[in-house]
Amino acid sequence: MKVKLLVFSLILFLPLVCFADNSSLFLDEIVVEEKASYESDKKSGFNTIITREEIERRGYVSLFNLLESENSVSIRSDTGSDKFSVIDLRGMGEASGSNVLIVVDDEIVNSSDMSAADLNDIPSSLIESVEIIRGSGGVLNGAGAVSGVIKIKTIAPEKNKALLNLNYGSHETLEKSLYISHKDKIHSVSLSSIFYDSQGYRENSFYEKANAHLKYENNFSDSVKFGLTGFVLKDKYGLPGGVSIDEASDYDKRKKTDFPFDNGFTHKKKINLNFRKNFLKYGTINITRGYSYKDNDYLMGYSPLISEEDQQNSISTVSKDLRISHDFTKDDFSFVSGVDCFFDDYVRTSRTESLRKNGQLDAKDFYFSGFLKKEKIRLNFGVRYSNSKSKFREDELLNGRGIKGDILNKDYNNNALELGITYTPFDFPMEFFSLFSKSYRNPNIDELGFSSGSLSPQQSLNYEIGLRFFSNSFLKAETSAFYLKTKDEIYYGEDDQGGKFNKNYESSTIRKGIDLNIKLNILKNLFAATGFSFIKAEFEDLGEEIPLVSDLKYFAFLEYEALRNLIFSVDYSYFSSKKQGSDIYGKLSRIPSYDTVDFALRYKINKFSFFIKSENIFNEKYFTSAYENTCYPMPERTFTAGIKAEF
Repeated sequence: MKVKLLVFSLILFLPLVCFADNSSLFLDEIVVEEKASYESDKKSGFNTIITREEIERRGYVSLFNLLESENSVSIRSDTGSDKFSVIDLRGMGEASGSNVLIVVDDEIVNSSDMSAADLNDIPSSLIESVEIIRGSGGVLNGAGAVSGVIKIKTIAPEKNKALLNLNYGSHETLEKSLYISHKDKIHSVSLSSIFYDSQGYRENSFYEKANAHLKYENNFSDSVKFGLTGFVLKDKYGLPGGVSIDEASDYDKRKKTDFPFDNGFTHKKKINLNFRKNFLKYGTINITRGYSYKDNDYLMGYSPLISEEDQQNSISTVSKDLRISHDFTKDDFSFVSGVDCFFDDYVRTSRTESLRKNGQLDAKDFYFSGFLKKEKIRLNFGVRYSNSKSKFREDELLNGRGIKGDILNKDYNNNALELGITYTPFDFPMEFFSLFSKSYRNPNIDELGFSSGSLSPQQSLNYEIGLRFFSNSFLKAETSAFYLKTKDEIYYGEDDQGGKFNKNYESSTIRKGIDLNIKLNILKNLFAATGFSFIKAEFEDLGEEIPLVSDLKYFAFLEYEALRNLIFSVDYSYFSSKKQGSDIYGKLSRIPSYDTVDFALRYKINKFSFFIKSENIFNEKYFTSAYENTCYPMPERTFTAGIKAEF
């Protein structure tokens, strides 16, 4: 680690000596348009907005790579690749996939089973912005916003625009994407398509996908708009399983697999219809109706003694949602109120166990969120009430059909609250903020199906204070301290006989910590950022650490325009050690700490951009997830090169 820190320091300061007199041309080309609307603009707290310009300049290849360079965010992978990777925010650990809400273009994309949201559908080249809302978001977004919300917006249609991206890298990884759009006074339409193919870092870790995304909006009149979006995806992937922790330190053994025939594939289809009516001084009504279908077939634990068809497991979901909201603004006061209706129909079939688990979830939520701005004070407040009804049944498969078992009915009534204050006491740009929020999460159908009995919804209380300082465009510094307490947290563990089930922790869980972030525009052509996050995650009654949570993260970033339109950047990240999954009492060896360094070079000329990026350039042999001394190795040094053409 000392060698990496020394090299990183040299990389940081060498450009300052060699090119201090250069002026910046590329960084000054950003065109400032009408400011986008972000949820965090009206929320107190330690929130982050990453713009499209930042994403492009910093040369990020994947969304996971982008997010991991932010405070209190970590990525956990149970495959060693981005497929099935999980975003953890503020130390949620094993349950992070269900406790961090992911919203893409105002649509919640978290899965209705125990897997996390699949973010591989969105290439970084098509992202307009990423917003990280820490510690709140449950009022506007609903169940699952326990440690916060990550909101992603894709680029909007422009007049006669086309983008072509072509990336190629290590492990025979090829990504091609095409985006075309048209916009006039009445119509706006865009179509994007992505093709991805990679052999993967390990044996049987291949991943192939193809998707298409359509957006259409009609400005029927000055006050009426309607539109639709459609999405379809097909992918296929290998499931290499884990290796022993001892094997993870060997360059050859960590790439092997004991499951060369395990695999899966996914088929998704989505469509959203939207209607918007502006009533001028009475506000705006927005109505969205969405439909989503997902089929996921997979084979785990292949046996040559059984036909592949008889070993296939499958998960199928049909989801519907209806959202009606009313936005109103007058002078310094604004509010949004609405109703959200969600319906999930879920079926999991296991041919090897001759079981079918199926159920339905029906939820109706009502919410109100307000924002008041005065000379030195900004106040946000809100409340959500939720009523959810779920039904679950486990059937025995007979000749491919299910015999009905007993039906389990569950009704949940929950509420979310938020109250935040931002205060600017002085004439110079410094502000203080405080936040209180209450959030909830109900058991999903999958968790009910693998429960040891009764599962209760979990309730969380979050408290946060902090301050923010910014000096024109030169310096921005912010810090916060937070305390998050969760009762009846849902987790996947063992009973006294060694059986694995979902259940509630008997002890409340507490996560408390500090975030610090500093950004410096040192020169016109030199930008640096650094920060750290300290999180102490533990069980209140046991005094034990929560598994799969690193208590310390440190990161640093430098971006330098060495020559005209030639941008150099380097990322450094450090994560401390953590317990293995399900190891509540620390009986197993810990997942070791690790640090990585990424390097990127980007050049833009006219309508073309070229980049080359190397991740983990020091070949760190690390892994982010382990259970019972079985881990999932992450890739060593990788290279990616690409070209983007814009017309």
